[in-house]
Amino acid sequence: MRRFYWRSLCLCLIPPFVAAYFLVIWLVFLRRNSETLAYGSIKEFWIFYSWFIISVFGIGWSKYGLAGVEVAMIQSGHFMAPDKPTFKTHSGYSWSGPDGWLKSLRDLVRGHPIHAHRLWYLLSLISLLPFIAFPISGLCMELSDGYLFSAAHPTTIGYNSTTFSSRQNLQTVKRGKSRWETGSSDRLPGIGILYTPDYLSRDQVNGLDELPNSFPANGSVPELFVAPQAQVPIAGRVWGLRVGYNCSVVDNVSQFTIVTDKRRMSNQNDEAGGLIYAYNSSSNAELSSNLFAYLEMGISDASNTLEYDGTEPNTFNPRDISKTDILELMIWQVRWLVGYEAQTSEFIFNDTINEPVVGAAQPIIRHSNGTFQPNSSFFDPKFSQLKTEDYVTDVLPRAVSLAAPIGVRCTRFSALGYADLDAKASTFHNFTIGYPSFNHSRQEALVQRFGFVANKILLQQYSNIFDSISLPTRTTYWNSVLYRGFLQARELQQSVMLAHAMDALQFMYDGVTSFEYSNLNPDLTSSRPGKVLTPGIVPAICPAILFVAWAMGCLTLGLRYGFVPRRSNTLDFDSLLSFGRILRAAPVQALEASRQRISSGKEVDKVRGGRGIHNTKQEYNGKSPLPS
Repeated sequence: MRRFYWRSLCLCLIPPFVAAYFLVIWLVFLRRNSETLAYGSIKEFWIFYSWFIISVFGIGWSKYGLAGVEVAMIQSGHFMAPDKPTFKTHSGYSWSGPDGWLKSLRDLVRGHPIHAHRLWYLLSLISLLPFIAFPISGLCMELSDGYLFSAAHPTTIGYNSTTFSSRQNLQTVKRGKSRWETGSSDRLPGIGILYTPDYLSRDQVNGLDELPNSFPANGSVPELFVAPQAQVPIAGRVWGLRVGYNCSVVDNVSQFTIVTDKRRMSNQNDEAGGLIYAYNSSSNAELSSNLFAYLEMGISDASNTLEYDGTEPNTFNPRDISKTDILELMIWQVRWLVGYEAQTSEFIFNDTINEPVVGAAQPIIRHSNGTFQPNSSFFDPKFSQLKTEDYVTDVLPRAVSLAAPIGVRCTRFSALGYADLDAKASTFHNFTIGYPSFNHSRQEALVQRFGFVANKILLQQYSNIFDSISLPTRTTYWNSVLYRGFLQARELQQSVMLAHAMDALQFMYDGVTSFEYSNLNPDLTSSRPGKVLTPGIVPAICPAILFVAWAMGCLTLGLRYGFVPRRSNTLDFDSLLSFGRILRAAPVQALEASRQRISSGKEVDKVRGGRGIHNTKQEYNGKSPLPS
């Protein structure tokens, strides 16, 4: 009886190593967020191909180790075959591959008896696991086009702290307004990456699911860093705009804090704080439109000198409302009869408002007889020096229907400064405030802080709101422009969010997308195109479970049976013949005693000595030597 260590060590070490290797690939490379940007290193190319090389040898090493413990397990009484036909199934390692499995399956289908015992089934199960897992693992990963790290410095577009103030006064307003009115794209230039903080999952922010990234069209922007852009991912410390804003649909008037306080109608009242702008759609309306609107916009700071000087809200805590820039917009809409609308019998108008502001007063009252008049309590003159009631009087004679008011409220934070960019995760960290330089002798004026452009874009706008988000075009009858429904709250929200996107794009890039005048940035590192390991069509957890089960099975058998003394390294010619003669000579009633003697090794020694069988080391791979 001898101990055979090499096969046992292979069985205990190689399957767990293969399983661990796959788990590392899964947890490190296949679970990262690569939906938007595939970014990695050159080693992923070699990891991908090395896995398939390992898989080729993994099954062979598993069979190599299991063939060793097979002898030790047969020597144990628990796994000893009960008869000669059952023992013969172990010849040629039939449990280790498809040939043996298919033969057993074929016998089962044909109704032939299957002479297999628990050991054959156990070894077959353990051997089957990698046969299933390795092909599936190939469907869990693939090499995709992506980007690899490069130490070269990139060329970028976008302002830095030195050039930020080198532009004309209100340049951002003029360029941003024209682009908003035409519904221009809100995607970033170049590769177009909006950087998020480490704590924020990028899939929680709308617009970051494809490149170039775009600003969210609805909902909130918890926190983003808008940095100079290159045509490839970049990394390093860079200056940019840290911004967060939330524009939500208002469904109850109590959610407003500015437009409900009519004292703010007058800019003479300093105690009220903030300001309300009141206007109607006639200030910027199409000729003979069938919609009329009265609007009120409230802003928390109406100053024309909103600069970054340390007073800006930059806590980035949405709960701290007292330290945010606020924009509120409320719209009351009226459908009125214009031009040839009465002669267009096929024209259908939808009077429904999906999300009205509950509890808000109406500037116009409709009487039971169908007539309309201004609501005098709504336009209380003590709150304003302006005759705001005049804003609605022109519409009254031709009014057809009133819509419930809709509203949107925005809160905003922003700061300028430096942050470290992570190209792989598209995140930023270590932000520190850094104000742009300003040279009074060479630069015209300081740039207004984020939110100022959005305010100017939205002020005195109504019909352009429809155009900004590409709503269905109006129907034209002769010289009458007919809308088929009122503006909805969600549509207003989308347009307001676009105004803020245009604000940020003008703020950092002037809306420029060309790299014709890009500059080399020595503080950043670049990337280059390459192949990156990405998830495949099958979840990696499926083969991972199989690999772990395979590794645990091999390790358990290796530790339990691999290092016990046994008569031979594998089930070779001598051991097959010896075990077979024992089974033939032993009567049924003495079978259990034979198993015990085999386990101790004495019976094998007796048979070997009594029959004079040579101690050959040849492993058997052909027909069974067992007597028929």
